[in-house]
Amino acid sequence: MPFKYRVLSVEPDAYYSDFFEDKLEDQVGFDPTDKSNVAYTLYNKPYATFQYYGGFGLKVPVSVLPVKPQAGDTWEVDVQNITTGNPLAVFNYLYTVRAGTTPSSLMVVVGMPSMRTLGPGDIEINSTFTSISANTIYLFQPKQITLVAP
Repeated sequence: MPFKYRVLSVEPDAYYSDFFEDKLEDQVGFDPTDKSNVAYTLYNKPYATFQYYGGFGLKVPVSVLPVKPQAGDTWEVDVQNITTGNPLAVFNYLYTVRAGTTPSSLMVVVGMPSMRTLGPGDIEINSTFTSISANTIYLFQPKQITLVAP
């Protein structure tokens, strides 16, 4: 039987680094050690803390899903630079729920090397959660951020 599709009203939350504490603003810079980074010049983030951050994290609490994740279910994340349209400027992630685990959140980190691969521009983040037991693919709302130099 083919999967059903259901569009959810939520998008993944985006955070500075893998600490999942400080939510991203609309723009994120590549180099957290550069004092001309937008985190400092535009958003007034404290350099003493943010200089150690790298990459950005994406997180979805499982409470937003209409089903409880079970073994074999998957969360897929596709990140692409829609400014350049470069088919190589992508980041893909696939997480499979393992037997005996009960995740409270779905999380992934787009590290600094992957940010450099994406390059400066408007970044679109698409993600889905596939529930085997519900025979349904849940589509999250797309999220956009802008990567800027430095």
